[in-house]
Amino acid sequence: MLNTHNADAQDDEIYLYVGSYTKHSPTGITIYAFQQQTGELRYIDNVTGIENPSYLVIHPQKSQLYAVSEMMESQGKQSGLVVAYAVDPHTGKLSPVNHQFSEGSAPCYLSLDRTGTHVLVANYGGGTISLLPLEENGQLAPAACTIHHQGSSVKPQQNAPHPHFIQYDPGHSYVFVADLGIDQLLLYRLEPASLSLMLHQTVSLPAGAGPRHIAFHPERDYVYVINELDSTITAYTFSREAGMLHAIQTISTLPDGWEGRNDCADIHLSPCGRFLYGSNRGHDSIAVYRIDDATGRLARLEHVSTHGLKPRNFVIAPNGRFLLAANQGSDNIFTFQIDPQTGRLQKISELAGISQPVCLKMVEKRMLAHEAG
Repeated sequence: MLNTHNADAQDDEIYLYVGSYTKHSPTGITIYAFQQQTGELRYIDNVTGIENPSYLVIHPQKSQLYAVSEMMESQGKQSGLVVAYAVDPHTGKLSPVNHQFSEGSAPCYLSLDRTGTHVLVANYGGGTISLLPLEENGQLAPAACTIHHQGSSVKPQQNAPHPHFIQYDPGHSYVFVADLGIDQLLLYRLEPASLSLMLHQTVSLPAGAGPRHIAFHPERDYVYVINELDSTITAYTFSREAGMLHAIQTISTLPDGWEGRNDCADIHLSPCGRFLYGSNRGHDSIAVYRIDDATGRLARLEHVSTHGLKPRNFVIAPNGRFLLAANQGSDNIFTFQIDPQTGRLQKISELAGISQPVCLKMVEKRMLAHEAG
């Protein structure tokens, strides 16, 4: 890729943070500037000293980034960690702040509430979800709430609970959890006074589906769940008032007639809400769908190779013009241009030699700069 150095181009740059497994390299997080008009990447810095930062999230009001450290145990405890970093809004570089136990082994997902007062964590190996309050300065406090899921399902990967996603819905009324191990979506409500999560509803998926990640429509009450183990996406309508989900469609993520081992991973909607994308590991592709605005149902458009192995995570640029796919199994990231009319993808460039990339997060510089003044 070409580097961009002129001032006009840098005005259109945003920060890209790449989380990687650290089995083969000590680099846990790599920082780039991403040019939103051209799709070019410019290297900034990298962070070591954290093991397996497999998921990242950026504070909505403060110049802070939080990462899971996906470990089975830490400091003699059966738990991974959540690590806080300060973000320099002028350079994008990270400085460690503090860490806390995630209260479960192998944390794999975290998110923030919209006001930035607490972090939610899904602990895949421990079968738990937890809530960690944030101090006024953005530091992590010990967990205020930890819930252990119960149950199992039919496949070998489902011999115990495995929460893989936790996040508030766009209306901030419910916390959605996808538990791959028990084939359930669980909706919780927050008790603000005690910072406790109270179960509101459970939704069962077909045995062996393995719900992994959830995407919310930006304007309509549609919810989409990608199922890792049976390579499908399930679409729901969502009643915000009652907090109820109603399934309307299940569609394959694979081309008709394709046979082989496949594990789905990530799912995102375009900012315009017209298109949906999901990643296949095995088929090694991005499945592209058109969303019917009136019904929420999906129509398959195409499957696009990620030009690598095991695309675990991908990200869509805030302006909706580019999609970046991280190939964990081939140590590269490919950038695709999104056709704004059709939603189809066209490959434009490759970033090679980045060890086991598994999480991509973007943040606009202005979102950080307002705090710095």
